[in-house]
Amino acid sequence: MEQASKVSGIVNVEGAPAQRTVRAFGYSATSHTIEGEIVNLSKSLGHATSDPSTGEYTIDLSAGYEQEIFVVAFDDYGEPFYSEATLAAGERIHPTTPNGHVWETTGAGALPVDEPTWVVDTETSQLYGTASMIARPFYRPMVHGPVAPEVTVLVEPTWTPANLFINSEPGAWYDPSDLATLFKDTGAADPVTADGDSVAVMQDKSGLNDHMIQGDPAKRPVYRTDGTKHWLEFNGTSQVMASSNAPWINTATELAVGVAVSVEGGDDYGGILSKGTEGNDSYKGFNIRRTVGNAVQLHGLGSNQNATSSEAFYTVVVYSGIWVSGQTLAIYKNEALADSKAPAANNPDSGSKALTIGKLSYAAFYVAMKFYGAVIIKDSVEANRADIDQYLATKTIVA
Repeated sequence: MEQASKVSGIVNVEGAPAQRTVRAFGYSATSHTIEGEIVNLSKSLGHATSDPSTGEYTIDLSAGYEQEIFVVAFDDYGEPFYSEATLAAGERIHPTTPNGHVWETTGAGALPVDEPTWVVDTETSQLYGTASMIARPFYRPMVHGPVAPEVTVLVEPTWTPANLFINSEPGAWYDPSDLATLFKDTGAADPVTADGDSVAVMQDKSGLNDHMIQGDPAKRPVYRTDGTKHWLEFNGTSQVMASSNAPWINTATELAVGVAVSVEGGDDYGGILSKGTEGNDSYKGFNIRRTVGNAVQLHGLGSNQNATSSEAFYTVVVYSGIWVSGQTLAIYKNEALADSKAPAANNPDSGSKALTIGKLSYAAFYVAMKFYGAVIIKDSVEANRADIDQYLATKTIVA
């Protein structure tokens, strides 16, 4: 369990807020290293500077320290006198023999060769060499404590597909639950706002801008929500969306693809998510498609091989490792391996075929489904499979 801790307070000097360097020290001895040697002593856990107007300070403590501490406020003691030192306004010098005061520079200049006789006058600046300086009382360190820090248990950030695209990695991410990505017109000017709206554009959240678009109003899917979950509804006869040809897929050596769907009918081999060709093109690309009994099947990838999940009304499917020699074409359903095959060839290049949702990219085979989202990431396989799968599961009733 990770945690953070801090201590806060106000520094007052003679009843007025003051700016001071404030340090926190452990009350109990702590094992730590100093100049390569392990010691068991109280240690400094952090520092801050109090606000000159309010005196307020907050110190973030090292490693979420949670035991009692002391807080010490230090006045600015300045530098020791040294011959002909050049000073800027605000810099302080303390005399060789302490006398309860320091001298603050009010006018820039240089100190004399020899240490002067310091004049304790807190009202009027004096000239020392060519520098104007005024005496200020030096306040001894003030100690507060022991006090208990404020401790906060840190919650690990929730994983999202945005983690996959931090460095602009090639991929695509579609999420109907994010209404900011859905539009009723192809110009993306009229946003989807309500259950039953038709969807002309579903924007890609990966940053690659492989947006899903449907220009024909008669072929647009419909946005649906039950108030908690969100999906696009495809009718299995005409509704389809397509992006550009996503050329980065054609050069992939590995690929992880996740889809969250409820398959409810349509054509045999109706395309759920597809960027593939067939026949003379030797089954290049990939097709995630419906098959008999609303099962989900992964097809293509350089051969006429199929990996098929068992029948399931709600599914989350991910395949990975499909274009690397010795790897397998695999389909996962709800985080469990459903089926796998060894493709006969490795060829991701499906040419200019568009990345398509709702039908096969190369044929008029449609699927009736609830589409909850999809994630595709190039050159990344097993390391991302579980994260993608678990994330997409939250979009359906599987979670």
